[in-house]
Amino acid sequence: MNALHLYNYILYSINMSQFKDVSDVEYLTKGKRGVIYTGIYHDKKVAIKCKLPESKAIGRIENEARWIARLNKHNIGPRLLYSCYDYLIYEFIEGEFIVDYIRKCPGDEAIRIIKEVFDQCFRMDKIGVNKEEMHHPVKHIIISSNTHQVVMLDFERARYTQKPKNVTQLCQFIFRSELSEILEEKGIRLDKDKIEKLSSKYKKEINEENLKKILNLLHLTYIV
Repeated sequence: MNALHLYNYILYSINMSQFKDVSDVEYLTKGKRGVIYTGIYHDKKVAIKCKLPESKAIGRIENEARWIARLNKHNIGPRLLYSCYDYLIYEFIEGEFIVDYIRKCPGDEAIRIIKEVFDQCFRMDKIGVNKEEMHHPVKHIIISSNTHQVVMLDFERARYTQKPKNVTQLCQFIFRSELSEILEEKGIRLDKDKIEKLSSKYKKEINEENLKKILNLLHLTYIV
């Protein structure tokens, strides 16, 4: 069975009778634990995420649906439409992944986007949820083509914790990925040592004041 036939088999093996109004379903992509399709529901494009049969992860779809529903109340994540034990459906976000978007946009827009990502990470830290993988969220953050707003994706591994690290992992991502070079080319020079110190302080005491100190470095180092 080739890959496409396998993905079609996965799709038709799940019980979508509860959501029979979805039409024009097509395979989009797959990750380590899930496969994603697109479809049309009430004239809007949606994403359908199912578990890969070979994945040994247990309860990832249910966990992701639960977290998207909770985080939607804090304006985080794509809008969840429906979920059950073997798949979930949410609004499809047309857009570009964060690094691709920032590579093309002006410097002031890049700063706006990064600050918005920090803000959403802070909101998750405040409610004690760790999204996981924020140290390398290359395909977990998309910028909407319609609204130019930040939308986070993939909450399979999200969990409650007394020591959330979304903001601190985001600081690591900025310096350990090509993003720092892209920002420097736009005249946004970041002081790694200062941000690392402020990140450590934020980790010990998660509050808005410590977050603002990190964000102020982004603002002050931007060269018009």
